[in-house]
Amino acid sequence: MTYDEFLEGINNPDKIKQIDFYIEGYNHYRNCSIGRYKEKIGYPVNKIVDFRITCILTKDHSEDVSFPFKFKEDYKLFRFSSKGRFTLKEVWDKVVVTKIEYFE
Repeated sequence: MTYDEFLEGINNPDKIKQIDFYIEGYNHYRNCSIGRYKEKIGYPVNKIVDFRITCILTKDHSEDVSFPFKFKEDYKLFRFSSKGRFTLKEVWDKVVVTKIEYFE
């Protein structure tokens, strides 16, 4: 999967539900996932609303971040101690996808 395919899929409310991955060479980021969450709202309508995209980057959830409706491409998700902060696009060549779930 290319970065552009990921971006198009996660930003489309009917495509990618969740993608699990790790960053090769960085043990700190070995259990990452980015998912699209929909919620039911409102009695009496019970309408499903496309709500947020959540990035879970570590097991302890200390670096979790959510974006309303659309993945924020320019957000620097990853902190590599002495190297600085990076966006997902900047580290995509180190991303190893382990699972992709799609909406049915």
